[in-house]
Amino acid sequence: MKLLSYALDRSLEPRLGMVLDGRIVDVMRASLWMKQENDAVEFLQLPSTMDLLLSDWTRSYPLLQKLREGLASVDLNTTFVNERPIVHSESEIVFFPPVPQPPSIRFFETFETQVYYKWSLVRKEPPPHWNALPHFHYGNPTALLGHRWEIAYNPEIGKLAFGLGIAAILAANGKQAAGYTIAGRIFSIDRLKLELEQGTSPGYSDLGTALGPYLVTADELSNLAIGKGFNVEIVGQANETEIARANWSDILFSFPEMIQHASLAAELHAAENLIAILDTVALENLSDAAGVRVECQGIGALEILPQSG
Repeated sequence: MKLLSYALDRSLEPRLGMVLDGRIVDVMRASLWMKQENDAVEFLQLPSTMDLLLSDWTRSYPLLQKLREGLASVDLNTTFVNERPIVHSESEIVFFPPVPQPPSIRFFETFETQVYYKWSLVRKEPPPHWNALPHFHYGNPTALLGHRWEIAYNPEIGKLAFGLGIAAILAANGKQAAGYTIAGRIFSIDRLKLELEQGTSPGYSDLGTALGPYLVTADELSNLAIGKGFNVEIVGQANETEIARANWSDILFSFPEMIQHASLAAELHAAENLIAILDTVALENLSDAAGVRVECQGIGALEILPQSG
């Protein structure tokens, strides 16, 4: 199932939605409609936001699947609750990150190409045994972008780099992934060099991390499982030109291994984001580009736009 956090305007609180036949179904309004039309009161127990859904995943996800099945034969385009539609097209909505305000985000170093690129910036080899454990650092959960959001660019920052990856979004007690989404990270190359040369805490270089457009539940990808990941191609484009390509199956540590490692020192919780960056490439000035696009088989496409004006 594809789930999302959305609103009709950036100023509004994000709502929980799911995709059905290419349309965005508002879960709360669909639940009210099922109560009014079929006296199906059980669906009123469904949460209205993604973080509440993840916190009650074991009980709520099967109920959400049942709601989806109940709507499968309904003409959603003519279905309203209190004169409001229960479905929208993608063009009508604003995509928020699947979890708009996660408790934390962690970036894991789990792909060889990404690690070697980073250390090549300071003409050094990666530290010995860098791949013995799934090392991570914390990101800034307040600097997240949704699908097709704009990112500001200050020319004084200098040259940029872009990392494309996959994020696991945790459910319930923080011991399992409810599903996965696409991650796109923009950062300053000069600032990253300073971090590496001075040994300062990572994060100073970050300009923003985009997540979305959907959380695709883990069961949707199970038939693609191979090794420690999935046989899923991920392609990055800038200015409509391919700049990176990776396969999730090349991951050195599985997300269950990342969860286990991260939980050794801290208790994990529902809605936390664990991000594995697959590849990193240099960009030209983003303000002159047509934006960045990351396409991932089975999940969709995530776009980051340059700031207009």
